Amino acid sequence: MKDVEKYLISENALLIVMPEEDQVEVHIAAKYRDRASIRESLEDGIEWLKGRGFSRIVTTAPDERKALVNLLTSLGFCKDGERWTIWV
Repeated sequence: MKDVEKYLISENALLIVMPEEDQVEVHIAAKYRDRASIRESLEDGIEWLKGRGFSRIVTTAPDERKALVNLLTSLGFCKDGERWTIWV
């Protein structure tokens, strides 16, 4: 099992972080209605991970989850096979 870090983003979401050398895998648990309100926190989180020395952030999102895919795209993630990636 990978090392897992857990962080609360405001009061609306849980961020799961799995570091692996210079990249980090992240997953967000939030209610659909709260996704828009955590966008700024996610932007801050990307900068925070960059400051920790990670050069790549990866996550997953099913194609049918349009709101999630749109959120990832707006944050600068690009689809890379089965995963979504942002280079920081």
